Amino acid sequence: MFTKYVPILRWKSGEKNCLENLSPNVFGNIIPFIEVSPPSDSNNEEAAEKKFLKLTNSFNTRWGNKPFYLYLTEDWYNGIDSTDQVHEIYKNFYLTVNHPQAIPSFDVTDEINISNLSDFTNIDKICLRITVNDFEFLSDILDKYNRNSWIIPQNTDLLIDLKYIDSEIYPKKAALTTVLSDITNISDYRSIIIASCSFPKDVSTLQSNLVNEFTRYEVAVHDIALKLQKAFSFNYVYSDYGPINLNDTPFVIGMVPNFKIKYSSLDKYLVVKGLSLKKGGLDLINVAACCKLLISHPQFSGAAFSYGDKIIADTANGKNAKGGNLTNWVGYSFNHYITLIVSWLQ
Repeated sequence: MFTKYVPILRWKSGEKNCLENLSPNVFGNIIPFIEVSPPSDSNNEEAAEKKFLKLTNSFNTRWGNKPFYLYLTEDWYNGIDSTDQVHEIYKNFYLTVNHPQAIPSFDVTDEINISNLSDFTNIDKICLRITVNDFEFLSDILDKYNRNSWIIPQNTDLLIDLKYIDSEIYPKKAALTTVLSDITNISDYRSIIIASCSFPKDVSTLQSNLVNEFTRYEVAVHDIALKLQKAFSFNYVYSDYGPINLNDTPFVIGMVPNFKIKYSSLDKYLVVKGLSLKKGGLDLINVAACCKLLISHPQFSGAAFSYGDKIIADTANGKNAKGGNLTNWVGYSFNHYITLIVSWLQ
């Protein structure tokens, strides 16, 4: 496996736009781990079916014939009548997507789906997601799956998801070291993907008219992972969530957020706070003012660095006629971010 980077993405419009506008050198070095939420509720079955098909079709239209990890969020299983439906829900979605390079991905505790993988044909890779809550019993879980031949390590990627990290990095290092040492024959697994996120949980105190800076601790996790790779001899792949607050409430009609540009350098998250949408935050003059602050920052990568960077520079320099919308700016932020990480790992 030669993948350099596994970005964990929510399958929203901004993230889809980001992937579409990556350069070939960048998208050729990533396999996104895509978290798919159910479509919004519909008033009737016909409308619900249209939303479902639009969602399932989007993987082929937006990502083409490129590999990705396909993971359904727990919301898909809310309100089910029996555990038998868990596998049917995933299987139906996977088969409807009908993407030649979709890699089935499950929580490591999802024994129902994992034990029924033989229902699928032509699957030669899977991914198991492991969170801190799974660490204590991980060895027993994997040993059971191997004994029952539900997984083949050489075809299995293990995503160790540390979620949030901060300056207290050494407790995470100790936990990561322990869990890796508990995995029997760890070098047999196709890859060990190690993910984390340090984008600030609370940005309510952001200041306006300047570039707010926050330390990126994912770099420290990467350094630790490289040392552990040598110690335990496994195929390590870097992963993270990018410039996103994992606890953020999804935007809904009626909310009045502020316009923000979430930018990144290797050691910092850079956030520019604009006006609220109610006060014209997306008006071109106000968006351009935020872009001017960012391109003046010494860690701006330059207009030629990525599609997202070009949009920022063009907007700052008066070359765009519109300020765009929040979805657009999510896409620009992630487009820059993924390009940055691939460039760094190369």
